[in-house]
Amino acid sequence: MYKSDGTGKTHLWKVIVATLRSKGEIILSMASSEIAGLLLPSGKTTHAMFKILCNLIKATSCSFSKNSLLADLIRHTSLIIWNEAPMPHRWVIETVD
Repeated sequence: MYKSDGTGKTHLWKVIVATLRSKGEIILSMASSEIAGLLLPSGKTTHAMFKILCNLIKATSCSFSKNSLLADLIRHTSLIIWNEAPMPHRWVIETVD
């Protein structure tokens, strides 16, 4: 019996992340769900990565300052991988943007 394990997206992302990190690049891996985040190298949820509150409103913002270590990390990041990006509410995507 033939069993398909998917499209190979997670494997491809792992290769990309390993290659870029070996060159000293900063890569952030995140996903909209905790399960998907576990599959990515050093993956987190989008809410945890960008400190987004769970009780969303249209004017939700990330809860870190522009002078924080996280803000500095994001400024120096070469690539952000966001698995399941179309899954969250649009306000989450607008907040990250």
